[in-house]
Amino acid sequence: TRSLEIFEGLNRKTTIHPVVYHGMRRMCQSQTILGLSKFLEFYGAYHDLIPKDCKERCKNIKKGIEAKKIYDFRSKYVAHLIDKETGRPLDLDQLDYYVASIFGEDERHFILWVNDQSKKFPETVVSVLERTRDGIMAEHAISKDEMNPWK
Repeated sequence: TRSLEIFEGLNRKTTIHPVVYHGMRRMCQSQTILGLSKFLEFYGAYHDLIPKDCKERCKNIKKGIEAKKIYDFRSKYVAHLIDKETGRPLDLDQLDYYVASIFGEDERHFILWVNDQSKKFPETVVSVLERTRDGIMAEHAISKDEMNPWK
């Protein structure tokens, strides 16, 4: 989400070729959708480990992701070329419709819901997930190195 915000700022200051601009926006949107989808997978498998002070907020994030059908979109469009239902290439008009339904008319509002660096817990998805991660690490004595062994 931060990349999209930075990229939008650059586009206001300079002229970026429309093809590059569209591709970059789509990449940032896809990454946001993938991340939110991964949260649903995490929640489904590990919701019992979520610290008490984060449970309700995580549940609300899950409901928000489900309401926007983000996981369905990810399963059908992100990283796919062929529509499984029709066996044909994905319809770009349908893709644009789905992206618009997820991000809404005010894309900035959606992005700030996910990650507004000026806001703290519990106002954004990222702040809730960071608090959840830190709580799980503390409760189960997991070190930073164990949490991220791919450094």
